[in-house]
Parts: sequence; C-alpha cells; structure tokens
Amino acid sequence: PKGKVERLLRGGADCSTLHAKSVLIVGVGAVGSHIAQLLVRSAIGRLRLVDYDSLWPANLIRHAAHPGTEAGEMKVHAMAESLASYDWTAVDPDTAILQEPSSLRQRIEGVNLAVDATGDLAFAELMSRVAAESSTPFVTAALYRGGSLARVRRQADSDRPITTRRGHAHYPEIEPAPDEIETLGE
Repeated sequence: PKGKVERLLRGGADCSTLHAKSVLIVGVGAVGSHIAQLLVRSAIGRLRLVDYDSLWPANLIRHAAHPGTEAGEMKVHAMAESLASYDWTAVDPDTAILQEPSSLRQRIEGVNLAVDATGDLAFAELMSRVAAESSTPFVTAALYRGGSLARVRRQADSDRPITTRRGHAHYPEIEPAPDEIETLGE
C-alpha cells in the first residue's frame, strides 16, 4: 500500500500526536537536514526550516536533500523539495538571518519544539534564552571534528536553561589522532 493513510500507519503509534505538533529547526545542514527528515517521517504536522546558506559541493554529500540536488540551491528550499512527498507535513522554508532576539522570538512563537542545529555556540546560547523565555522546549545538536564528536543538549520547560548550567560553554580537551593533526592544526 502506498497511500497516505498506509504510510502514516508505518510511522508508529505516535503519529496522531505528532501530527498536531510543530517544530522549528534553525540550521538545515548536515545535522538539521537529517533531523528534519526524521521528524517528517514521524508525521510531524508542521516544520519551520530556517537557514540562509546554500548547498555547495563540499557539503552536499552530508546533506539529506535528494542526491540530484544542485550546488548553489538554498538549503531550506532543497529540503522543502526533498520532503514534499511527505504530504502530511507543512514545511515552511525561511532564509532569514537570525541575529536579533526579536526575529528569533517570532519564529519560536507557537512551535512545540525549537531545535538549533547551527553548530554555533553563541547562537545556541541565544536560542536557549529565547526558548526559555517562551517556555518552549529546546534541543541543540552539533557535530565537531569531522563528525567524530557530537553534542546534544536538551532544555525542557522544567529544566534549568542551558546557559545557566555550569560549564555549558566548555568542552573537554581531546588530543587529536595522528591523522587529524594536519586537518586540525597544532
């Protein structure tokens, strides 16, 4: 069976609950594009994708967009097109540059979950504060060192905001492997 109802049945018992939810993802690159794809496959009802960057040959291989996606296409538009066959989800692409708390607040307003996948610590801190102010659950996810390290942090309504946690901005030092020294520098 290939119909919408049959495909949603494969999504699991949470489909009806998730279909009533909306998620904001800021940063639709190597991490955010895969998060978007998994959420849509899980039957999320609305997905707001925010990223001002384009796809380039160097990052296309890590992106969840269709393999035939052209370099130079905006990341959010490539993902919206790739997710179009999941017709149960409304995908809203947005190419804004979010530098001001007020513009971030506008986009967080009304979502059930805000996700930062930019890999930018300062932006994650800003988004954590704005999400806490609006009592919106928040997750930040990033890959480092060519994908060999990952960091995921969550901030639910009952949690202390990430920005007030001890040592939130520090990572433990990890010595580079011999084959990484040239890439990372000394």
